[in-house]
Amino acid sequence: MDYDQRYKRNQVNPEENQNTRHPRQMTDVSGQDQTLPNPNVHGNPQVPTGQPRYSDGYTIIPPNESKRNEMKTIAQKEEEALNRWKETQRVPSVCVNPERLGGDVTLAEVRQKQQINHQSMKLQKKAERLLEKEQQEDQRRREEFEQDRLRLALDRGRLGFIAVAF
Repeated sequence: MDYDQRYKRNQVNPEENQNTRHPRQMTDVSGQDQTLPNPNVHGNPQVPTGQPRYSDGYTIIPPNESKRNEMKTIAQKEEEALNRWKETQRVPSVCVNPERLGGDVTLAEVRQKQQINHQSMKLQKKAERLLEKEQQEDQRRREEFEQDRLRLALDRGRLGFIAVAF
C-alpha cells in the first residue's frame, strides 16, 4: 500500500484509530486534524533542487553539487598522483648479456656427482637411523637390567629378614 492510499484511507475516517494514523497527520490541542503538507501529492510533484524529497516513508536528500564536484576533483588529482608515483617506482626491464657461467665441469659430470651425493646421503641417513635404534635398544636393556638388579636386592633383603626372624 503506497502513501497516497494510506493518506486517502485516513482522510475517509480520521477518528477511527489514533494508532493507524499516518505520522504526517496530527491533531492539534482543539482536536482538529492538522495534516502536514506532502510534497509528493499529485498537485505538487516537483520539488525544487537541493530540497529533500519524501516518498513512502523515506527522505531522499540530494547531494550538494559543489562538495561533490570538489571531492571528484580531489579524487582525480590523487589518482593522477598515484599513477605518476607508480610510473616512477616501476621496475625497469632487466637486460643481461649472456655469458658463460660455471667452470670446466660438463653437465653430465655435475649430474653424476649429484646422483652420488644423493645415494650417499640416503645411506648415511639409513646408518644414522640404525645407530639410533641400537642406542635406544641398549638403553632399554640397561634399564631392564637395573630394574632386575633392584628387584633381586629387595628379594634378598626380605629373605635375610625372614630367616633372621625365624
